[in-house]
Amino acid sequence: MQRRPVNRRQVSRTASLPAPVGGWNAREPISNMPPTDAVQLDNFFPKATVIALRDGYTNHVTGITGTPETLVTYNSTTTSEMFAATSTSVYDVTAAGAVGAAVVTGQTNGRWQHTNITTAGGDFLYMVNGADKPLFYEI
Repeated sequence: MQRRPVNRRQVSRTASLPAPVGGWNAREPISNMPPTDAVQLDNFFPKATVIALRDGYTNHVTGITGTPETLVTYNSTTTSEMFAATSTSVYDVTAAGAVGAAVVTGQTNGRWQHTNITTAGGDFLYMVNGADKPLFYEI
């Protein structure tokens, strides 16, 4: 007995969706998300009736060797500082302009988790990446 080929045709539907003026929605599953919400908004900003493309960028610092994978902020009661971690080094990027030498070198992983801790002994930044020794910072 020979099988006859089944004729199947592709079924597709077109639909118009409104601009995601509801903004980025990271709390609901896609199946429950309103059509005016976005799953991802890279370089776009929702306005009342449209989505606007980001106008551009300005370099904050220059001269970092490698690509920063983590930005870390240190916040104490008197000061705030920012650090950028590449796969091998950590740089102080608090001030705009040309970056100086790395403040930490010899790292093997640029993806850091961090937290600020305030105790009676002072304000501290604690950083871990799962591959290298934890880093502590205080002024």
